[in-house]
Amino acid sequence: VAVKGGRIVASTATQDIGTGTRSVLADTIAREFDLEPGDIDVRIGDSSLPEGPGSGGSRVTASVMPPTLQAVGKLKAQILEQATRKPAPGSNAPWRELIARSPDIAVVETRGEDGKNTAPGIRSPLREVGLIGMVFGWMMRRFSNIAVGAGVPSSVQVIEVEVDTWLGHVRVLNVHTGIAVGKIASPALARSQACGAVIQGLGYALYEARELDPNTGDVL
Repeated sequence: VAVKGGRIVASTATQDIGTGTRSVLADTIAREFDLEPGDIDVRIGDSSLPEGPGSGGSRVTASVMPPTLQAVGKLKAQILEQATRKPAPGSNAPWRELIARSPDIAVVETRGEDGKNTAPGIRSPLREVGLIGMVFGWMMRRFSNIAVGAGVPSSVQVIEVEVDTWLGHVRVLNVHTGIAVGKIASPALARSQACGAVIQGLGYALYEARELDPNTGDVL
């Protein structure tokens, strides 16, 4: 995270494949500085930028946000330290004024691995499967820059449907979904993603078909 030309710039080599990484970064950093998301320049998808995780596996936000917040904290301290003039008393946008007058500053942070000691009752899924889990964990760190911690997002879905037994028509009456994801970085995006997943599931179940080769199991 940096100040460049009077604007906040966030940079990471991770990619956004439609899951909202750009928005999560912009929203989170803007909130920390009392700015608008449009005030944050997000640069991603370039291998010359600070290394980031592969985009997938419900891991990007959990991997990118902790070091981003750490970098923001250090950047704030440096901005204040180098400020030649403090914001006017009662200013409703003190950080905007400080950033506009700040020299160019850059802070790089790295997300550390989850500690071996986790919360009571929570166990690492990789440790549970022994050697295979250890090998998989090493491969994820080595090739995807992802450290798998105490768990992964989990969910349960309950769908209430009405079936016309004469005509075979199916109508969805209610959908109940419960998702365990930990701390939400961007509530609007999280809700949109959850609703989108339900719609995708309903579409697949009611309107699409997947034909398999009965001998090989390959999708035809």
